[in-house]
Amino acid sequence: MNNMKKLIIMCLVLFVSNAKAQVINWVDNTYNADITVYFTNYKYEADVIVYKTTLKYEAKQKPGYWWWDENLSGGTEYNKLNIKTVKYKYQADLVVYLTTYKHEIKLSQEYLNLIEK
Repeated sequence: MNNMKKLIIMCLVLFVSNAKAQVINWVDNTYNADITVYFTNYKYEADVIVYKTTLKYEAKQKPGYWWWDENLSGGTEYNKLNIKTVKYKYQADLVVYLTTYKHEIKLSQEYLNLIEK
């Protein structure tokens, strides 16, 4: 049942915008978030493994590359994926592992459908 919930939420986010899933905007409230995320320290727990890039254009063009500017986060933005981080894994729509190596990126089919046009 929990996997079905994740699939439904990811499909809903797909219709929010085309390629905004890679450019991240952090929000403070769950009701402003497009999706809630739990960051894990273990790869085997993750639904997706993503790489935090320093180049915004890379995040818009390559699946699995996330970009955010920590100084600009806050309010809801239309052209970005609004994400709320949660404290516990059971509260999250998506469990994410941030990698420091580009070759470790692992994406699920649901996530790829999320960022397609």
